[in-house]
Amino acid sequence: MNKSSQFSRFFMIVALLAVIAITIVASPESKPQHGQERRQLQSLDPRSVEEKWPELIGMSGKDVKAQLEADNPSLDIQLVLEDTPMTMDYRTDRVRVMVNDKGMVATAPRVG
Repeated sequence: MNKSSQFSRFFMIVALLAVIAITIVASPESKPQHGQERRQLQSLDPRSVEEKWPELIGMSGKDVKAQLEADNPSLDIQLVLEDTPMTMDYRTDRVRVMVNDKGMVATAPRVG
C-alpha cells in the first residue's frame, strides 16, 4: 500500500466515525422528550418546588407571599407591581408575585 491509499483509508474511517457519532447524537432516542429533562433536573433538586401557582391569581399579594414563604422557606419571594421593569435573569430560588395596584395577584406567580 502506498501513502496515498493509506491516507485515503484513514480519511474514510474518520469520516465514517464522524457520521456514526452525528447519527447517534441526532437520534430522537438520545434526546429527552418534552418535559422529561425538567423532571430529571427536578429530581436532582432536593426542594422539588412547584414552578407556577395559577390558583393564587386574585388573592392578596401579602397572603400569597406569606403562604409561599411558609411552604418553601428557601425561596426568595418578591412582590412586584405588574408592568414594573425588572431583570430577565432566571433564578430557581426566586418567585416573583405580580400584583395590581390594589395588591391582588394579577398573574400566576412562577419560579424565575
